[in-house]
Amino acid sequence: MTYLRNIAIYFVAEKLKSQPALYRKALVLIYIHCAMIGVAMLMTIINQGILHEREDSSYLAVFIIGFMLWLFKKYGNFIFAGNLVAISWFLFLAPTISTTGGVHSDDMIWLMLGPLMVLLFSNRNLGFFWLIVLHLFYIGILFYGKSHPSMNRVPYSDNYYVINYIVLSSFIFLLLKITEASRIITIKKLNEKNALLEAQKQAILEQTIVLKAIEQRLIKSNQDLETFAYASSHDLKEPLRMVRMYTEFLRRSLGNQLNPNQLEFMNFVTDGVIRMQSLLDDLLKYSRLGKDTGDIKNIDLNERLLVVKNNLTVLIQETNAEILSDSLPNINASMTEMSQLFQNIIANAIKFRKCNETPRILVKATENNTEFTISIEDNGIGIKKEYQEQVFTLFQRLHSHAAYEGSGIGLATCKKIIDNMGGRMWLTSTEGVGTTFYFAIPKEIPASIASSLTIKRALVA
Repeated sequence: MTYLRNIAIYFVAEKLKSQPALYRKALVLIYIHCAMIGVAMLMTIINQGILHEREDSSYLAVFIIGFMLWLFKKYGNFIFAGNLVAISWFLFLAPTISTTGGVHSDDMIWLMLGPLMVLLFSNRNLGFFWLIVLHLFYIGILFYGKSHPSMNRVPYSDNYYVINYIVLSSFIFLLLKITEASRIITIKKLNEKNALLEAQKQAILEQTIVLKAIEQRLIKSNQDLETFAYASSHDLKEPLRMVRMYTEFLRRSLGNQLNPNQLEFMNFVTDGVIRMQSLLDDLLKYSRLGKDTGDIKNIDLNERLLVVKNNLTVLIQETNAEILSDSLPNINASMTEMSQLFQNIIANAIKFRKCNETPRILVKATENNTEFTISIEDNGIGIKKEYQEQVFTLFQRLHSHAAYEGSGIGLATCKKIIDNMGGRMWLTSTEGVGTTFYFAIPKEIPASIASSLTIKRALVA
């Protein structure tokens, strides 16, 4: 059996070996062809070697079946193979029927195997087609035999027919046995897959329960963080306001009694309080990103850019900054957050300008089938290559407070805005030449983001 299986595997087309169901079907087809070859050889031995009843051409059938196996290996097409069997069956057996007994010919029974093979390996409709062809052929032989009575005769002995029908019935049984074995293997494989799917389904169910528990903890954690951020921006700012107020009061009360060092120390306290208040404000804004789900709508980025220019009017006039833009698209986003994003990047571009050069900022847009890409290019001081990955990190600063003001939250805020929309943000920069920030925004809100927004809206409600 191992030898026969190796032969069958050899004749399976390469493209079918990667598809388990078709691979098993191909093996069954090849096993049946091998059985047909065995029966043809057996009939040759019986007819010529034992009974001496007829000139047998079964050796030609062996060649034809072998050729069909080669074609199946080459093309791996079941419809082609099934129809080829039916055509070969008719071409090989039909001519012999007129000389082997007409309607009494044993080949009439063997001819029934053609439609059966097509039914097994091509499809039901083609099987029915060949069955109709077979019936029409039978009826034609019957009427042809009535006008040629000599054709409808029994030319062979009883021994010939007994042996021939025993071989035929055994072949049909073998055919059904091979098909049944294949069915059992298929059912076994399906049961194994079903068991695996059930195990996977159970694992997914358990993971879903775990994820739901994690989601609930995350919701609680986010609520706690939001409460903390609110406290930071309100409760913690009050003591800072008091420190700043009394520091100013002491400055005014003591007046000329303060020496230069004491005045400098008071300035340090005041500056520190101002930076801390700014940091708390920025931290609150960062923590609330994505919370205002009702603000998401189809917005015109040209209008958002115009709002930002108006907000930065004083800074633009002081530095003579030039802000140019192409026509920008409409996108699905938060008006507030997109204004915040444009303002952070453009304000940074103006802040990190070169001393002897007027800031020039160019805003452009491109698109493809799935997303818009917005670029904001400046001619500022640029960013060193080793720091370009760090600028989107929270509280990450590349310069001292003395050189440039800021909390180190602005670009982290921009990236979080884009991430919440299911987009991407990156930059290219050359030190001393300038920096270009890019953000790609999906044209359609991704399903995962839309689902998250639905959950947030439900929580807000």
